[in-house]
Amino acid sequence: MAFLLAMISLLIAWYAFEYIQLTRSLNRAQFTATQVELRQNRLKALVAESVEYSQRNPAINPLLIAIGAKSTQTAPTTPAARPQSSGR
Repeated sequence: MAFLLAMISLLIAWYAFEYIQLTRSLNRAQFTATQVELRQNRLKALVAESVEYSQRNPAINPLLIAIGAKSTQTAPTTPAARPQSSGR
């Protein structure tokens, strides 16, 4: 009976240790994900500000086009007409 109690105690201690280790690992991963998200938001804001700046100074357009922040062609203002099917 004492042996069984000792084994259960060791098992509980092991699970507690594993829980603490996994919790620490999760906290590190959450911190890293938060840092990545902050950097992405800063970069998106910088790109948006650069696109806005390009309206006043078009000399920056080649750089924005090269990084994919701005397209070379503007989108059409009216939707294209749908072709009608002759099967009806």
